[in-house]
Amino acid sequence: YDVPVIAVSGNGSEQVAVESLKAGAQDYMVKGTLTPEAVERALTNAIEKVELARQLAERRQELEDFAHIAAHDLRAPLGSISLFVDWLDDEIAGKVDAQTSEAISNVMSCVDNMSRLLDSLLEYAQVGRSKSELEPVSLEQVVATVLLHLEDTIRKAHATVRVEQLPAVMGHPVALSQLI
Repeated sequence: YDVPVIAVSGNGSEQVAVESLKAGAQDYMVKGTLTPEAVERALTNAIEKVELARQLAERRQELEDFAHIAAHDLRAPLGSISLFVDWLDDEIAGKVDAQTSEAISNVMSCVDNMSRLLDSLLEYAQVGRSKSELEPVSLEQVVATVLLHLEDTIRKAHATVRVEQLPAVMGHPVALSQLI
């Protein structure tokens, strides 16, 4: 993305134009239609496109660096929460009612979900984008898990969530959870 490229050809076919752009040219011009103004406009646009691509690459790198740092910084407190909840669960086992046991279980489920989200964030930071293969995902299960994690928020908002039958799709479970 360092050098602006303008393909110029005597053949004005769409196929040549498309192939030129796919190969990395910022613009395509036909020799018979060249004017000084058109060339200047094409050069200006090509230079701007190259600069925008460079800026985009820099921003993407900044985002990847931030994701990496954020995921690592959040991992330690999450580990502490997990250890504390495990200890609490062991200490109160058999001494509390079903509602309290369910609350502890929900906290551990949230910790596990956060851990998976951090893993995905770290994967993104390391690779730039998730490279994992798509897999069959039950949207009903994803929605049920998301609703469990949002249960307190839904209750506080006095909201009602209605879910109808959902299909299984090919996708990334964590990404679909984030989307929902």
